[in-house]
Amino acid sequence: MQLTNQTVFACGPERTLAILADAAYWEEVAMESHPISYEVIVDWPRTRTERVVNSEPPASKLTGPTLTIVDEIAWDDGDGPERVGAVCVGVVGLPIAMAGCVRLTPEGSNTVLAYEGELTVDVPLIGKLIERQAAPVLLKGLEHQQIVADRWTALDQADSDKADS
Repeated sequence: MQLTNQTVFACGPERTLAILADAAYWEEVAMESHPISYEVIVDWPRTRTERVVNSEPPASKLTGPTLTIVDEIAWDDGDGPERVGAVCVGVVGLPIAMAGCVRLTPEGSNTVLAYEGELTVDVPLIGKLIERQAAPVLLKGLEHQQIVADRWTALDQADSDKADS
């Protein structure tokens, strides 16, 4: 199943890259999912987040009470405003994964972080059904990036306004 998502940062690509290289940003993103626990590792140009979250019905019948979701991005070594990275999201112990790419592109005064990937569930007969249940969960995790990006760029704007006064 093809999945796409975009996060729009209300800042230029240089600032967006600085945000994406900051472990505090990824920690806030992880906290948006109300995890039981989480771990963030940023070793630029790689980021890795692992979150243990409560599993909800009907998925919990297959997964048990919790899920451990791991997402990793490995960025290219580009030096311009556009970047490309490989993204992999998986659920530990389950045959559920999304592999694809992420692109960072300037768009006017904003920067767009666009995800495109293929979600696969390697379970005979019911894999497609599980994909349809897993897709909203993975997309919700990506939507958390927008929530935190909006907070961070709003703070940047507030700081800029103070400096201008």
